[in-house]
Amino acid sequence: MDYDYAIDIMYRITGVLEEDLFAIHVKHSGLWICNADEYDAEDPPEKNRNRIECIEYANSTINKIVATPCGKFLCVGFPDANKVCFFSIMRDEINLMLLEPKITVEFDTFEADDSLGVLMFNNIK
Repeated sequence: MDYDYAIDIMYRITGVLEEDLFAIHVKHSGLWICNADEYDAEDPPEKNRNRIECIEYANSTINKIVATPCGKFLCVGFPDANKVCFFSIMRDEINLMLLEPKITVEFDTFEADDSLGVLMFNNIK
């Protein structure tokens, strides 16, 4: 069994004034969101971070995370599952809410504009 729980991607979500809010992909653990400003080693873990349940993509890697400049929406690419998912960022609860629809496309990576309205997919397979 592979016990490597390294952080693959760490993305700072801007637009959240005076807070260091991050979306993090941890190998073998999935997508997390955390508020670094709320961190206190004596607090329970759920106070400043939440694991985002993406059951159907549990074994998939995340290769790109992009957020809108206002810090309201997040776009996450799961290339192994051929999915791009959109989330609403709930800052007060330090959580993400999965939005519909999900995009299904074969890709290696993608680029997005600031509003997440235009996505460009790169497939070199």
